[in-house]
Amino acid sequence: MAYQVFTNGSVLAASEINENLMNQAVIVFSSSATRAAAIPSPTEGMLTWLQDTNKYEYYNELGAWVTLGAPGLELIKVETIGTAVSSIPVASAFSTTYDNYKIIIQGGTASTTGDLSIQMTGAVTGYYSGTVRVVAAGTGSFTGQSNQASMEIGRYTTGTNQPSATLEIMAPFQAARTTMTSTSIFGDTTNGPFRQIAGFLNNTSSYTGFTILAGSGTLTGGTISVYGYRKA
Repeated sequence: MAYQVFTNGSVLAASEINENLMNQAVIVFSSSATRAAAIPSPTEGMLTWLQDTNKYEYYNELGAWVTLGAPGLELIKVETIGTAVSSIPVASAFSTTYDNYKIIIQGGTASTTGDLSIQMTGAVTGYYSGTVRVVAAGTGSFTGQSNQASMEIGRYTTGTNQPSATLEIMAPFQAARTTMTSTSIFGDTTNGPFRQIAGFLNNTSSYTGFTILAGSGTLTGGTISVYGYRKA
């Protein structure tokens, strides 16, 4: 259905009442591209439904279409970890729609014990981080890193339900320094069952994706879920 503009003195047929006036209370479009072509100059408060994403979006006071609802996490994509792989690329994860992201890595099987790391798409070096390892209550160690090709984000051990890690990434798509924090839980009694890591990528590049790397052995199964923080 095309977006209909009525003028003074127009004679409306029943089909126009049913298909335009009634439906345009919430304007339905197949995609955001179709909407942009139909409404080149939207006004504040317009409410639309996009059929391809099954979402309500409204035009706000900042001149942007945003998802209807309170700001919060929104699932962007889920990448399935393959069979016996040591590198899992995740493309088209970051965009101008969100500033910050949460990445959850869970499930699957690890062939051996190793460290998990992340490399932003196209990045070569520039990660700076510090690793906090908790071996038991009240004990731990700190290991600094600098100028790495990738940043450690956790650890995994041999067996099922490995790895298990949560990662927060701030401003990866923006042309600004990207910062990261992560937490991982693993069954390694020697190196500790818990690890927290914080660091940053010391450049101002804009990234659209990343790759998860297994430091030792391979991973099979499990998922990498990417969530974006919706803007207010």
